[in-house]
Amino acid sequence: MRSLRCIAWGGCALLLLACGPETPEDMLVDYSARVHNALGVEGPGDYVSTLESYPRRRDLRFELGDLRIGLVELVSLERCGLEELVAARNSGLGKVMPPSQQLLYEHRLLARARVCADTLRAHGDAPELLARLQEVIQIKVRDLPRAYWNATFASDEFSEHFSLATQALPLEQEQDSVPQVQALYYLRDLSPLLGQPAHAIDSAELEQHFFSLQNRSYGGQLLLSMELLSFYLEAVARAIEGRQFRQSLCPQGVPTPKAKVMQTVFLKFYAAKTQPYLTRVHREASAWGNAVDGVLVAQAKLQLPASFIAYRARHIGSERPTATRVRFAAAIERHTSTWQDFFSECGLQPFNSSVEKL
Repeated sequence: MRSLRCIAWGGCALLLLACGPETPEDMLVDYSARVHNALGVEGPGDYVSTLESYPRRRDLRFELGDLRIGLVELVSLERCGLEELVAARNSGLGKVMPPSQQLLYEHRLLARARVCADTLRAHGDAPELLARLQEVIQIKVRDLPRAYWNATFASDEFSEHFSLATQALPLEQEQDSVPQVQALYYLRDLSPLLGQPAHAIDSAELEQHFFSLQNRSYGGQLLLSMELLSFYLEAVARAIEGRQFRQSLCPQGVPTPKAKVMQTVFLKFYAAKTQPYLTRVHREASAWGNAVDGVLVAQAKLQLPASFIAYRARHIGSERPTATRVRFAAAIERHTSTWQDFFSECGLQPFNSSVEKL
């Protein structure tokens, strides 16, 4: 809304000094206002976000099994190379390790236990130790998906990634989104390898990906951008549809003065300004959404917490028409179709014979 206030104050110098850089909302308010003014209808009112905060970690976290190993058993586990891992986990630092390191521990313990069990089974000795190892493996196979969940969607890093304490993506691309999407794909691809002896996880690489997710609230930025765009795209489409329903802008099928004004608004304030931003948000949101879906698919063995199920349905899911991602896609489609109908009815051609290319 700042752009309209600035215009009212008058003067380019005042506009730049008083308002600062144009924001996506400034641009969209201006575009929407010009369409509504050209049509002679009231605007949609102020945009107010309806997005909800990411669930609290305490409502998402799973408890892992309480595996107690006595001193005698710990000595026996020296044969398997497990005693060092178990001792480190039960140390003071081990008890407060972050979920990412807990996941690394669960992976290494299960992988080494499987190797040891295979070795003992092949040699046919230490049946009691083998039986205990099989119990450990069973517990850890059950715990590993929980540890993976705790390190991903139940972690501080993911909470920060989805945080709404941020702004929509700026008009000018200031930061590279590749590290965030790469981190999500890394975690997706990591899931089937967890607990497998042939796969070694590099701790530094793992933590770098978690740092990328926590370093920027990229998911929150995309959700805010999609909702903001949806609001104004729907408002513009609704205004054009309503005006055409009441009285066609081109009753004879030829351009009228008002239709030509609409064409100018489209070219100067949508095609030249809004569409490039929309295209970028659409492209980034698609790549990000696919990556998020991939990490979610990896959670298939779990019954997810109710708070997350509700959050996913409202914002990052693809089943409900009111979900942020679904509404965004529908808003683009409606906006495109409405303008196409207008140009066709008035015998006008938008640029390159296409309204939107995403």
